[in-house]
Amino acid sequence: MNVKEQIDALCNGELTMSEQQKLIQCIQEEPEYNKQVWDQLRLHEALSIIMGDRSFDTQAIKSVLASLEDRKRTKQCISKVTEKISQKKKFILKKRKKSEKSAKQHLKKVRLAMCIAASLLIMASSFLLMSEGSLFSSKQSSIGTLTFSESGISIRRQEKAILAKSSMDIYFGDLIFSGENQSATITFNDKSTVSVNGNSKISFRKNTSGKDVFVLDQGSITAVVSRQSASQPMLFKTPQATVKILGTVFNLSTSDKMTNLNVTEGVVRIDDNENGNSLNVKEGFSAKVSESGSIKLFQKKFILGVNINGPAVTINGNSWLSQKQALENGLRTNNVRSRINKDLALNPAVNADVANMLNRCYWIVKDELQLQQSIKNGTYEVYIWMVENFEDNYRTINVNLEGIQVANNIGSLPLASWKRYGPYSVDVNDEELNLALSSGDTEPHIMGLEVYQIIYSKKSTEQNDND
Repeated sequence: MNVKEQIDALCNGELTMSEQQKLIQCIQEEPEYNKQVWDQLRLHEALSIIMGDRSFDTQAIKSVLASLEDRKRTKQCISKVTEKISQKKKFILKKRKKSEKSAKQHLKKVRLAMCIAASLLIMASSFLLMSEGSLFSSKQSSIGTLTFSESGISIRRQEKAILAKSSMDIYFGDLIFSGENQSATITFNDKSTVSVNGNSKISFRKNTSGKDVFVLDQGSITAVVSRQSASQPMLFKTPQATVKILGTVFNLSTSDKMTNLNVTEGVVRIDDNENGNSLNVKEGFSAKVSESGSIKLFQKKFILGVNINGPAVTINGNSWLSQKQALENGLRTNNVRSRINKDLALNPAVNADVANMLNRCYWIVKDELQLQQSIKNGTYEVYIWMVENFEDNYRTINVNLEGIQVANNIGSLPLASWKRYGPYSVDVNDEELNLALSSGDTEPHIMGLEVYQIIYSKKSTEQNDND
């Protein structure tokens, strides 16, 4: 039975207790079914009146009320409804003594009243799902705490948008939105953490099996997950894939057509939503899942880091070239200018090598900034580092790689704020990586260039890895 048929069966008193519980879980997972509950109940009542059948199955009331018994507020409702039913029965018996015909008429009215009362009780329960977070539960427990938030993060809760605040509780059903330069970190009750990056949308749900599901509709997150029970893994879902976590460190991102998974520690199971194929992704490996459902397993190998207009530095454990070394190793530019900033109070704070890189740049006046780097043919991922060094949200920049626009309107940052943009995928076929940055009437700039080679594994979704 579909949900509509199940609701109709509930109205007719035809669902068993276990079937009712499954329906309740379904409504908990998908709050939009609440409207179907309302519509179906109204339809059921209308049809009963039209057909001249105002009879009511009291077992349906008992089943519904039994599933509501853990609600203090509902218990009060049950008590009142039960008392009213009892009073009506006494009233009917009294009337029967006067006239059997009159008693039957009153009985029909009472049954109709009981039907409406039970319908209102079910509808009230559905409404409470939206107002308190879960169906047939008077108080929902927090699943974690928003431990850090940049201003402007919003949360949609119970169909209302609220601004996120530090130390606020997070609940199942919450939907978190982050803007271009906003981020938030959530610490869950088991000490797992999820860092939500800019331009992201993530919600928290439970599926029909009672498992935690974190739905990433867009953007990217970085998670450190505490060890989970093998029978109850933590699940992360994107439009293209489902990721099963037993305890690991990973980064997950999604766009309209692709999901990317990078595993830093542990092993992550990834399933494609289209075909149900799956692969284990081990530490140091990554995976891509496309719209068609194919899963590609690969490794990212650091190839190049360039400290634009600066000395050699070490960033994230990788050795970056100085500008002089880069020029000697095939870097070319157009008529760019170089700049060294006064020491900005960078936000977020960084170590000395990263600060050295972010305080130096190439820039160009109202023109396209072009970089060419000699490199072997292959598939690469490119990251671009930027900091706003003039004034708040001064510029927006479009990014082209090999003549293809891979990003638009990046770089709008508060003064002294920085960001590592990417990864941007590119195929190089002419032994030269071509990067172009444009910014309309303002000046495009770049502080650091970071390049990784993508080395695909022979394993694919046609060879399930169950190690």
